[in-house]
Amino acid sequence: MSTVLKHSFSTIIILLIIISITYILSFDSIKINDFPLVYIFIITILLLNSLSFIHSYAFKTDIFFDLIGSFSFISIGVTSIILIPDVDANQILIFFLLIFWALRLGPFLFIRRLSSGPDERLSEYFKSPISLYFLWMMNSLWVFLTSLSMIIIFSSSQNNEFGLIQWLGLLIWVSGYLIEVVSDTQKSKFNKKNKGTFIDVGLWKYIRHPNYLGEIIIWLGIFVISISYINSIVTFLSIFSPIFVFVLLRFLSGVPQLEQRGREKWGGQEKYLNYKERTGILFPKFK
Repeated sequence: MSTVLKHSFSTIIILLIIISITYILSFDSIKINDFPLVYIFIITILLLNSLSFIHSYAFKTDIFFDLIGSFSFISIGVTSIILIPDVDANQILIFFLLIFWALRLGPFLFIRRLSSGPDERLSEYFKSPISLYFLWMMNSLWVFLTSLSMIIIFSSSQNNEFGLIQWLGLLIWVSGYLIEVVSDTQKSKFNKKNKGTFIDVGLWKYIRHPNYLGEIIIWLGIFVISISYINSIVTFLSIFSPIFVFVLLRFLSGVPQLEQRGREKWGGQEKYLNYKERTGILFPKFK
């Protein structure tokens, strides 16, 4: 099967997954003028990424890829705050947590992208418009599946008080956010003085990918906050948000690429091999 056909088929599958899950969620979604709010969410995400595809194809650039991902998340929160007729304390909290996270991570990745140059992993997608559109639909799928817990909170007709379960979720979220911010900051400072060397200080001394651990914990926190909104099989889909983030980062797009890159660059160095031996991928090793 040619690459174009493979990406065409994959794009159709992605859209079917998004549409199917959105349809299921619509049964428990509040309605804005008889139109389920979850439909508005997904239309906004797909439209934003489709317009970004046009710009990306016209100018042959992926420079805004990470920024559009962050803005896609933000669009869910902004749409909710504008359209929900009776916003509760938990929805307001999720909105500010979302804004706080997205406005840091998006610009951080964008600035890092500017300094590092073109992403070679994405170059193959520019060979055809279908392949490039597939890339942007993958971005839409990532935003949608990651946001499931958040979407269920925003689209719920319930009004829940901020209770113990929400305090627990907030504590988990803050822990993940601090881990992500600290590890990103440590790596940025380290790379300025030690370019071309692997980092083994700070949080990186104990695990090889603390920034990814922080990201997983962030979305676990959002899920915990959403637990009080889970009252049916439909809303139980919320649990797939942290599961998806973990599987994505651990087995698909995050850790595997960086581990391979590490083997290629430092695999022959005894210091690096010792570092890998004494540290875990996402969790510390206890001996």
